[in-house]
Amino acid sequence: MLLHHAFNKVFIAVITALWTTSTIAVTAYTPPEKNRIKSINAAGSVNDNKRIDFVLDEITNIGQDVIVVEKEDADISIKNNSTIYLTDVLFSADYSGSLSLVNNGEVYSEGGLFLFTPQKNATLHMENKGTLVMNSLFSASLGEASSFSLINRGKMLTTDNDLILLHSARDGDVNINNSGTMHSDNYGVLHFYPISANKINVSNTGEISGARKTLFFATENSDVNIINSGLISATDAGYFAIGVNGQRSFTLTLEKGWQIDGAVNIDDAYDSKNNTVRNNRLVLSGNGDSSLSLSRFLNTDDINASNSSAITGINYLEKEGDAIWTLKDKQTSGGFEQVQINQGAIVLDNATLLMKDATKAVVNNARIIINGDAVIEGSLKNAGTLSTGREKEINTLIIKGNYEGISGSTLVFNATQSSDPAATGQMVIAGDLSGSTRVQVKRLGGRRASAIEGSGLIAVVGKTDGEFRQGDRIVAGAYDYTLQSAKDQTATYWSLTSALPALGSSAIRPEAGLYGTNLAAANSLFATRLQDRQANGEETASGLWLRNTGGYSGQFTPGNQLDIRSNRYVAQLGGNIAQWNTDKERYQLGIMAGYAREKSHAQNRYNGNHASSIISGYSAGIYATWLQNNDTREGAYVDSWAQYNWFDNTLSGDTLETETWKSRGFTAAVESGYSWQLVGSRNNGLYLQPKAQLTWMGVKANSLTEANGTVVENKGSNNVQTRAGVRLYGHLTLDKNLHRTFQPFAEVNWLHNTRKFGASLDGTRVDLTDSHNAVEMKTGVEGQFTQNFSLRGSVGVQAGNKSDRETSAMLEVKLFF
Repeated sequence: MLLHHAFNKVFIAVITALWTTSTIAVTAYTPPEKNRIKSINAAGSVNDNKRIDFVLDEITNIGQDVIVVEKEDADISIKNNSTIYLTDVLFSADYSGSLSLVNNGEVYSEGGLFLFTPQKNATLHMENKGTLVMNSLFSASLGEASSFSLINRGKMLTTDNDLILLHSARDGDVNINNSGTMHSDNYGVLHFYPISANKINVSNTGEISGARKTLFFATENSDVNIINSGLISATDAGYFAIGVNGQRSFTLTLEKGWQIDGAVNIDDAYDSKNNTVRNNRLVLSGNGDSSLSLSRFLNTDDINASNSSAITGINYLEKEGDAIWTLKDKQTSGGFEQVQINQGAIVLDNATLLMKDATKAVVNNARIIINGDAVIEGSLKNAGTLSTGREKEINTLIIKGNYEGISGSTLVFNATQSSDPAATGQMVIAGDLSGSTRVQVKRLGGRRASAIEGSGLIAVVGKTDGEFRQGDRIVAGAYDYTLQSAKDQTATYWSLTSALPALGSSAIRPEAGLYGTNLAAANSLFATRLQDRQANGEETASGLWLRNTGGYSGQFTPGNQLDIRSNRYVAQLGGNIAQWNTDKERYQLGIMAGYAREKSHAQNRYNGNHASSIISGYSAGIYATWLQNNDTREGAYVDSWAQYNWFDNTLSGDTLETETWKSRGFTAAVESGYSWQLVGSRNNGLYLQPKAQLTWMGVKANSLTEANGTVVENKGSNNVQTRAGVRLYGHLTLDKNLHRTFQPFAEVNWLHNTRKFGASLDGTRVDLTDSHNAVEMKTGVEGQFTQNFSLRGSVGVQAGNKSDRETSAMLEVKLFF
């Protein structure tokens, strides 16, 4: 009784749907026998472009029977929202219009589900969001120019037969899109035989699994395209997961998440119709990184071609998309006609890539990365970037054929931290060289110079009609390196050298000199002498003062290789917080703070390489002064100060990455001298002032590792500088009432430093000077225009006992309040 009631609901739903969509004659209806609907025949009664809709709701069992539709040019729609149990097929159709099947529910069948015989120009679309479990899903013999499409987001399972069996479909298209599960216990999942469709497209992001011949397309000149980022598997030994023959072209596209368990057997018989090898392609694509073992590629006649991991019949390997694909292991057969990298990157990870012969080429339009020992059994046309990786200690590429450098191509050696001279990476070309390629060597730092000098990068055994030319600077440690070539009876070689033939020594990097320049500046920018804050006996000395100084200096480092020029600006503000007199003596105690910035530029005079640096920062400190005679300009004085300094440093080398670091610490000094008048009066006189100053320079800079791997240790902090000399100056009063004075001066000093400023780069020391001692000569003039304003300018030179020397110029403005 319940079954009879269910059937009546189905029939009423069907008739209602037909009635509401068109005027239709339902003929040959026989009341149900054992819950069977024999037929619904709409032929001859429905106008063109009319629809027949079957909506199956609230069904639990419709028995063993068939819904049959026979209608030319009908638009048929079946939608199941219920749970159905069958002993036979649910639907059978012979039509030439469109058929849409949508399952949102559950269907369980002891037989099949659908039998179709679409006529010419028919369209069959199926969509599953629910569960289909049956003996076989459906069988269809597609008419000429008919198309079939399937979208599966649910579960489709068969127990005894192929899941989907298609025939014919001449000049039509077949499209399968699976993001769910498609499984056959004992047979295949998609079995198209024979099929002459124009295009067969399969996209899988879910799971397609069968016992044998999971995807089998016996085509008649079809284009077969499979895109897989899910699982395609065949569980029975000796059977393939993907098999295609008779195709016009075949493309298998793999993306991240792909897995193929079972062989891939593709017909690669010579295409006699087009007189070419068959267009069978494997495309590595997507935006997510993945990998593939090259050992899976085999010839179709290889003894291991039926192994579960074998891939046979692929003639072309391509790389598309932004992902990085890693190719592993050695390929011993199944060589390619061509390998083309168009986007992203390919990593050859201890891999051998086999071409059909040495004349067949790998065409690189993007990037190839070499990890470990890699071999290309063929030629290489490089229009992109070929680089060594950093995961392995030694990275070597052997090209058995020819190498052609196409315009814009780059060869990058990323050195590793191994002490082996081959750690820079190497490339060996067994064939000929043509074209031009730029060579870059990166992260070469971190090793001794002796391990780099003469390191071989490239060897060409065949004819050399092309060139490898240096691209960006090659730097490591304290030196710049250049790419040089040499030839012997066996090959032409390219290697690295730091030699400057004109000097017979290594080329020093300009950056090496700037590290020392910045540290010397950090310890001296805020260093002052008494004259920098006030002059002996100035009536305004008890007030607030502001000092603004701009200066220039230029020097040559030892060997005269580096020409370093610096511009600096210093602003210091200070004032007395306590002062007192005892008879003629005067005591002062004050505080001061400042800002300073120095920009330096260094250039190697022999190779033209250059770099620039900036140091900027602040200081805060105190000072104390004793003047023996505050009323005159004669007598003794003692001046002292101490400051804390902190700076930011940047260094930018030509074509190199910018380096940054910090420096901070204390500086302090004590100075003493004695002045007496040689000739003249109080207002106009000539004075002699012997003096000495002891300065402790305790600003330290952080050690750092450059982007190229060079370890930099700044040197020279905690230097104690002794300055001893004599100053000769005049004092001319131009207008006593307006405090206008004029003071020309000249001085000579001897300088001694306990430490030299410089830097150690990978163990190689580069100092600003060869000597601990230097002679300083300076001359200038100071003019006071009002009681509150003075201006001073000077020029000077320092010379060591060798070739190093420094010249300077300074302009200073002082304000008193």
